[in-house]
Amino acid sequence: MAIKGLSMDAMEQGKVQGEALACSTEGSSSPFLVRFHAGHFRISLGLSSQALLLQTLQISESFHLEPRLYEQLLVIIWLISVFILMIFSSFYSVKCIFYFEAVKQEYMDRIRVNYLFVPWISAMLLTLSTPKSISDHINPFFLFIFMVPLLALELKIYGQWFLGGKSRLLSRVANPSTQICVVGNFVGATLAAKCGWKESAVFLFSVGISHYIVLFVTLYQKLPSNSSIPKQLHPVLFLFIALPSTACVAWESIAGSFENVARITYFLALFSFMALVVRINLFRGIRFSAAWWACAFPLNSLAIATIHYAQQMSSPVVNIMADIFSVISTLCVLFLSLATIINIQIGFWKKYKSIRNINH
Repeated sequence: MAIKGLSMDAMEQGKVQGEALACSTEGSSSPFLVRFHAGHFRISLGLSSQALLLQTLQISESFHLEPRLYEQLLVIIWLISVFILMIFSSFYSVKCIFYFEAVKQEYMDRIRVNYLFVPWISAMLLTLSTPKSISDHINPFFLFIFMVPLLALELKIYGQWFLGGKSRLLSRVANPSTQICVVGNFVGATLAAKCGWKESAVFLFSVGISHYIVLFVTLYQKLPSNSSIPKQLHPVLFLFIALPSTACVAWESIAGSFENVARITYFLALFSFMALVVRINLFRGIRFSAAWWACAFPLNSLAIATIHYAQQMSSPVVNIMADIFSVISTLCVLFLSLATIINIQIGFWKKYKSIRNINH
């Protein structure tokens, strides 16, 4: 059965009406659940990484806030993040039941399929950032229930990259959002290391770093078989920062210190950030949508990695860098949250006016 508003041609061109929040989509007559796509999980990813940043700031030598204040802020952000993730997961689960054809079309889309990994990544980030007032240790059970579905999805996607048909090969489907498929390995490796499962952590890191290298080279070459992403999705370019940042923290968790592998990946993340800063024109003129939440997770990841690096270096310069990145990422999340709330209110107001005009 064809689903209104989700034709495959439109999805292939990246022009589906849905990059704005579902409840504020202009004039769409499609059901809410159809318009609620996997890309909206960017919001939960940004909030959960912000919770982890707040927890990491407690070890920062430059931020000297009251520990109780840190804990209170962390609990608030953590609970909001859990609530958002649960609500979004509920919406998408119901969508899988009643609009499975729409979910299949998202799976076939080279951009949105990557966001099917995000709920599990967000859940692992929330596990890592659990406030001590709620739990003072990490139960390995959570690693198992979050990582097994992620690995199953990876086996399917990675297998298509190398052994699938022409339309599913990595050289054809690779785009900046594809990096989300690899992030889960590094977040999972960090969680496994925190649980004391070092062998599992090394396994996940090995899978992640090998596929990251292949993906990075593929994206860097800009093969003729790749089609570019639309301008509206340019914020996903920030994911070039996320992978090396999460890899950096993962290796430090495994090795127990910020050694050479962690430093190499951190410097790559830092260089990627500078490369995006000098190409700021790429992000001009893009209207606000859920796609902008793609900036939050990479910036939070870079700030977290910088804080860990500052702990190793004990350098005033690095401490200042950690402060700057933490402030930038926090302000980014605040701005995105306010813009999202305003966007939702505008959407409801337009819908109310249209209903009122119809009744009159």
